[in-house]
Amino acid sequence: ARYDKLQSWECFRIFQKGDYYYIKAQANNKWLCVRVDSKNAPVQAYADTPSTWERLDIRFVPVDVTPQFAGKIVTIRSLQNGKYLCADSSVSGTPLLANKDNALVWETFQVSNLTSDGWVGFTTHTGKWLSAMADTTNAPINARYDNLLDWESFRIYQVGDAFCMKAKTNGKWLCVRVDTDQAPVQAYASTPSTWERLDIRLAEPVDV
Repeated sequence: ARYDKLQSWECFRIFQKGDYYYIKAQANNKWLCVRVDSKNAPVQAYADTPSTWERLDIRFVPVDVTPQFAGKIVTIRSLQNGKYLCADSSVSGTPLLANKDNALVWETFQVSNLTSDGWVGFTTHTGKWLSAMADTTNAPINARYDNLLDWESFRIYQVGDAFCMKAKTNGKWLCVRVDTDQAPVQAYASTPSTWERLDIRLAEPVDV
């Protein structure tokens, strides 16, 4: 990294093939190569075809966008199954589920203002806070508490074209599992991936 301007030498394209990514340099039309037959070999653009040494794992860096949602009413939809997160109040203790096709009252959440350390909470239509209980391993997210404390604190991040939510209490990402029918939303993922991708939007007015 040595130049201050973006010219042909600094231009690349990213390609995906199967589970891997590959980067091609515009300047010489070669693929970036990470040699493993030589210790501390520099990355070079010299491969004519993408193969083993050219395989890369490229990921988006999560960007904290919590402030843009603070104080707003939102809907949260899983991008994995296309369903809205729902806080069903018809049965006491029902965990948060991603199982609704439309966003109505149960599927809207009031985001709190930012706390002093940059977190927010989410209240449901009942006035209860969504909570990631840290005293139980992989406990489902529930709306059961009246106060905003660590268990009820979250941050919202943008990861590529999706949003992801992280719980303060255990540092885990909210996850919508689709390998189990009616699986509750949980804060247990160590890194944001497919099951953690969400679409968070300002809620449309709901006819009550």
